[in-house]
Amino acid sequence: MKDLKLFFICLISVLFLISIAFAQDIGDSQYQYEFTKYSISADVGVDKVAEEIVLTIKNIGPTPMTKVDYIVSGKVFDVKVSDSTGPLNYNITREEHSSIISCLFRKPIGTNEEYTLTIRFQTTSFIGRINENTFFKFTFTSPALIKNFTLSIKLPEYMWIVTPEKRTLPTGGLSVSPSLSPPDANIKTEANRFLIVWDYNNLPAGWEISPTVVFGPGAKPQFSLGPYEFIIFMVISFIAGSLIIYILFRFYYKVPTEERVDITLTVLKEDERKAIEAMLVAGGKMTQRELQDKTGFSKAKLSRLVFDLEKRGVLRKDREGRTNILMLSEDFYKPAKSEEKPKEIPKEELEKTPEEKKSPPE
Repeated sequence: MKDLKLFFICLISVLFLISIAFAQDIGDSQYQYEFTKYSISADVGVDKVAEEIVLTIKNIGPTPMTKVDYIVSGKVFDVKVSDSTGPLNYNITREEHSSIISCLFRKPIGTNEEYTLTIRFQTTSFIGRINENTFFKFTFTSPALIKNFTLSIKLPEYMWIVTPEKRTLPTGGLSVSPSLSPPDANIKTEANRFLIVWDYNNLPAGWEISPTVVFGPGAKPQFSLGPYEFIIFMVISFIAGSLIIYILFRFYYKVPTEERVDITLTVLKEDERKAIEAMLVAGGKMTQRELQDKTGFSKAKLSRLVFDLEKRGVLRKDREGRTNILMLSEDFYKPAKSEEKPKEIPKEELEKTPEEKKSPPE
């Protein structure tokens, strides 16, 4: 008898567990699909918003899917629905406070199949005014499991998120109205516009977000580069700079020396030009003491000037005893060669013996 009672207790327990599992399975099966990707992009204008929604749907139910509904809290216009092939058919059901866009698939998608479509529309329902500022706000509720969710809001040109508004309550406390919510956003810049991005993963069905942005005229966004863009920018800048230096170098050494002197003198400082002109008058070579006398510069000032010009390759300095000999660089200045021909020695003089050369002529 005890064994029979124990048998019935075990049987009832097993049936109870089976019923719980069956009920759980029924509860989960109400979601026939999930989203592997769900992207909402809102391009905010002065008086309207242009939205683009990209959905990648996966059928996880036993029957093929032929459509999906997208619910917008407000009125929409200029609606377009498409997939990778082209435009798709759709229906719009307008209710008092919302619009339902029923997107018809190009062909049914079977179990475990994925399908990507894009919904575009415009609306005036998400923006309004707060004093001199503008606010953007809407509410999104996940219709099913979303594995990867991205929400981005692009503000109008030269608009920025305003400082949170502070108000004193009748009780004496302080109330702060946030100008950006949720606060865990990633803020970027694109040209003259600010881009606010939220990224989430593995969102359950029924998850809700109400993004809010209060913005107004502000400072122009600064140009910014990401790490990869910065590296590319530096490489391009280095190549361009090297190319410019190479072209200038080749051009400089192709011009005659006289023109090169004129080019160099135009880029020298006044004191440097004065010193170089004094050396040019002296034939491109003189002692540092002589240059000091010609220019009237102090010894310390002339030493610094000579050091800078030597470093830049305009002149060079040689040490002879306790004296510094300054010479203009050959690339900068080449003294004119004498055109006088060497004196010819008569043939009779070359044929004379040393004794004949010493004896006086008769």
